Order: sequence, then structure tokens, then C-alpha cells
Amino acid sequence: MHSWYATLILIISSTACMAENGFWSPSTPPRAHYAIDCRMGKAGLDGKETIRLRNSSTKPITRLAVAWAGEDPVITVRGKRVVMGKRQVTQFGEDAIPFQSFDLPEALSPGREVELGVEFHTGGYGDITGRMHWTGWYPRLWWGYGTHDDYDVKVEIPDGFALATSGRLNEKTGRYHAEGVRQFGLVLGKGYGVLEASAGDVLVRCMYGPDGAEGAKHILENAVDAISFYHQWLGFYPYKSLDIVPGDDEYSGGWNIATSISAIHQLSKLKDKASSRWITAHEIGHMYWGEYVMDKDAPDWMWIGLGLRADREYSLARGFMTREEYLKNRSDGYIRDAKTGADTTLERPTHLLLDLQPNWYNNLRHSKGYCVVSALESVLGEETFERAYKRCLREFGGRCMGAHEFQAVCEAESGQDLDWFFEQWVRSDRCLSYRIASQDCAGKDGKYVSKIEVKRLGALRMPVPVEASFEDGTHQVKLTDRLLDTDTLTFESKSRLKDARLDPDSLLAMVIPPPPDKAEFYAKMNALPYTGQSKEAQELLAVARVADIKDNDVWLHLGLALYDDRQYGDALDAFERISRAGDSDTRYRFVSLVWQGHILDLLDRRDDALAKYNEALKLDVGDNYRMKHDQYRLIITRQWAKERLSTPFQRK
Repeated sequence: MHSWYATLILIISSTACMAENGFWSPSTPPRAHYAIDCRMGKAGLDGKETIRLRNSSTKPITRLAVAWAGEDPVITVRGKRVVMGKRQVTQFGEDAIPFQSFDLPEALSPGREVELGVEFHTGGYGDITGRMHWTGWYPRLWWGYGTHDDYDVKVEIPDGFALATSGRLNEKTGRYHAEGVRQFGLVLGKGYGVLEASAGDVLVRCMYGPDGAEGAKHILENAVDAISFYHQWLGFYPYKSLDIVPGDDEYSGGWNIATSISAIHQLSKLKDKASSRWITAHEIGHMYWGEYVMDKDAPDWMWIGLGLRADREYSLARGFMTREEYLKNRSDGYIRDAKTGADTTLERPTHLLLDLQPNWYNNLRHSKGYCVVSALESVLGEETFERAYKRCLREFGGRCMGAHEFQAVCEAESGQDLDWFFEQWVRSDRCLSYRIASQDCAGKDGKYVSKIEVKRLGALRMPVPVEASFEDGTHQVKLTDRLLDTDTLTFESKSRLKDARLDPDSLLAMVIPPPPDKAEFYAKMNALPYTGQSKEAQELLAVARVADIKDNDVWLHLGLALYDDRQYGDALDAFERISRAGDSDTRYRFVSLVWQGHILDLLDRRDDALAKYNEALKLDVGDNYRMKHDQYRLIITRQWAKERLSTPFQRK
């Protein structure tokens, strides 16, 4: 996750609190300019900065806030020191985000400028002996969401160190200049070398450590090629520089440290150009999505999915990966987790993300993020999807875009209402699962008519492309109707049907077998009568077992419905699932144990039945507790259970 992105976006509760005290966020934030001078050494980092800001909104600004993790900064306006508010911390995912607010000496009217002087220090780094990453290393204005700003940064570093930054060095000023960046980062490496090359007007630099020169050379070549490809395909590259630094030797892959700084793992171990092509293009693709266009959703899946779409195009264009291989590589994590019945809903309240395991959270963002984008391309078609893709880059460069804005652009370009798509893929955990149920071909009057039947297995409904291949080498593609559970497509051809397959463009992540649809399951459970519906009860029992349903009402309902049809073995299993749960409601456990005793009596297992009645009587449900079963004119109480100790249960 982008740490600064988290800093800027999701501090919702704090925003509401500060709004009462005069803080508010413009819908389009002012773009600030940061002139920073800093020194990096053993004692940490010391800096001075000047922040210039014009109020581009339509109402006065009286209070500002800065996100900053170091010691309290000294902030002045026209030489007068402002009073910093109490430091507060908010939590998003694994990141604890500190921030402070302060009042301006006078309101900043619309169209007026203010200049802030800032002195800051952050320590605790000790003696720098290897490579250090600095992100969020300077106090930065905070508006509650991602912003782009301009920078001119001068950095003093110890002798013997190499430096990577988010800007490009201006030889005349000695400052690193960057425009429209989400976060200005610094990477310092002792004893590191640097290779440079140009991709058009973009300066690419690769920092490398001992034994890393060969890997850096390959990375540099790949980066130049990827930037050139993206520039040709999309019409631009958003930044004038890209610095690549070594990541970790223990892992594979990489990540973007800050705008225009990418880290590639195992850089020193790369011995050939091919092994690093995908990851280099992947991280560069995220300079468009995540840096140039910022995400505002939680989890922040969209910038990842759209970035993956970029490196997929590069991979296909350079021929080192097929569509089928790419889909399998990117969808495996999502499909594996979806099969377990895990909740893969993308759009969910932020607090529900905190309990997610890191690996699952990563799969949710990376793997399903791409699957959503890829499935949308299948619906819109490649040409329409690319128009929407490029339009989003034009219209949202420098600001945040979430799923709702993306949906609106796709609807405008396609002329379709896409609520049905985003509701299922983004706002639910429904899974896509279709299969070809049958295929038939018959000749008539010199022509052949083929009928291909496609059946929906999962809960997610969407049109699925079906390709029919014929013996003369021709192919035809048709779409299923998303409203139909089973659709039969008819193809006419000059030769016999050879084969039929779903998703010929390898865009759809199919979850086969699909997990149970819990929403559909509960709807059917609510409609299930307690009597006379044995077949439906058996089907729902199978789903409940696979889904590992924990709802006591469900198991009691199923147990009674199965008992009604004398399916005693399955009914006993349903009742046992309540009593096996140690934290279940005592009353449910009491009733389930009594019903187990009933069934065991009917099965002539009297000793086992007595054990269940005695176990039930040990539970403290109170002498006044009653559960009525009107269909059998039966009322279960403690007295009823005591009577069963002497008189076995008999069904009337």
C-alpha cells in the first residue's frame, strides 16, 4: 500500500471532528509548491521548506493541517510562528497516520496566496550503513485525500552515498525538480553505483549495490523499452524521471516507493533481461495508475487493476506472455480464495478491512482487482474499454478516481448502464462460473447447425463469449444472455463443429466449482416450510455444509424440516452442529440436545438418547423456558426433557 496515499485519503472520523473547528477540504484541492532544503546524516534528517499555496476554491480557508511523523515542526506565516494543535493519529490498514492542524493568522481569501515557512527534524536513523528509504519525510499539507504538488528539493548527503529521488536534477539550481507528484521520496544508498539512460525526454536512473551492475543494466534496458511502449500506446508518460533502486533479495517482485521511484527485488541476482521484463513494466504502469491517477477506494484495488492492464498490454506486445498465461497468473490468488467461500467483496466499510490477513488483503487488491478490470473489458469490448481507459487518464490525472467515477466514464463511452456489473463484481462476493453443458451439430441442406448449451453455475450473471470452431478452420463467437441460467446458442456453418469453448480472449476469471451463494441460500432458507419440503431441505443442507454456515437458526430450521420427512440421519447432523459450537446460545444448545434425544429414541438408541437428555438438563435455561413446535403440538421445556428420562420419545 502507498503509505502517503493512506495518509492523505482515509482519515474520515478525524475530518468530521476538525470540520467543526474550521477545517474543511475543497472539492478540488489547491496545488502547492514545496521548496525544500534538507540534510541527511547520522543524526537523522533536518530540513527547511517553503510551502506556497493559492486558495483556488470559492470560500476562505482559515485552518490547515499537516501530516507528519517527526518532531513537532516549526511553522511560520510572514515570520510569525503558528500554534500547532495536538497531534492526532488515525489508523488505516496497518498504517498509523499522525497529523496536526493549525490556524492561519488571517483567513486566506479565494484567489489569495500564503507562504508557509517550515523547519523540521526527524531522527532515530543512527549510522546509515546500507540503503534507506524516506517517504513522508517532510511535513506536507493534508486535505483528507490524495493531491498532486510541485517540488524543488535540495538534498545534502554524506560522502560515499548515492541518491534516488522523485525529481530530476536541475544542474543550474542544484535542486531536484518535479511537477504534479503524489509523494516526493528519497532513497539513500552507501557505496551504490548508478546507471543512466533516456527514454525520449524521460531520464531513467538505476541504483545498484555490490554485484548488481549486470542486473541494473537489464533493468535499465527494460525500463527504457517499457516507457517507450507506454508513451506510444497512451500518448504520454506523466513524469520526466524514473529512479529504480534495489528492493529485497529475499523476495521477488517490487513496489513503488514514491512517485517516480520504483524498487525491484533481487536486482543483484538478475542475470538476464527476460527475467525482469514483466516486473519492470508492471511498476512503471503504476506510475500512471496510483501516482498520476490516484485511487480513493478501500481497498485500493482500482489503481492496481488498471496498472496490471497496462503491463498486460506490454507483455502481449513484446510476446513474452499470452493472454491465457496472463489471466492465470493474475487470477490464481482470487480464484483460490473465492473457492474457500471467503468474502471477496471489494467495496466495504473501511473498518472491516482491519481484520483481513495481509496475504488475503493483497489478493483482494491485486488478483481480484485485475479480474474486475479484465471482465469489464469482456463486456465493453477492447476498443470501447481502451477509450474509457485513456479518457480516465486524461480527466483524472492529478486527482483521485474511485469505482463510481470509473463506472460513470465506462457508461458514457459504452452507452450502457453498468450497475449490474459493478454491483456484482465490486459490491458483492459473487463469483463468475459458467460451463458448456452440451453441444450438438447436425447437417441439413448442405449446411450445419450447431447448438451449444451454456449453464450458469455461480451466482454472478454476465454475458459470456462462446467460440465455436469448425473443421474448415473458421470460428464464430456469440454471447450468452446474462439473464438466463441456461442459454442455448445456435451457429450455422459450412462444415461440422470441431470444438466449443468459453471466453476465447482469456479475460474472465472463472471460479469452478463456485462457492455457495450465501445471499441466495438465506433467501431460500427464509422461504423453506418446516413441513413437506424434503427435497429443498436436502439441497440446502448440502449448501450449508459446504459453506460452513454458523447460524443456529439455519441448523435448527433444517433439522426440523429433515425430521419432518423422517430423514433422521441428516436431521441429527443438523442438530449436532448447534450443540458442537461451544459458544452457541444456551437455549439453542438445549433444544438441539433434546431433539437429538428424540431422534436417537426413534432410532432405538436409548442409551445415546438418555445421554443427550441429561446433557440438556445440565444447561441453565430456566424453568420457564419454552419452545413451541405447533406443527407437532409439542412444547419443549426442562420438564419435557425430564420426562424423557423415563418415557422415550414417540412420534405421533
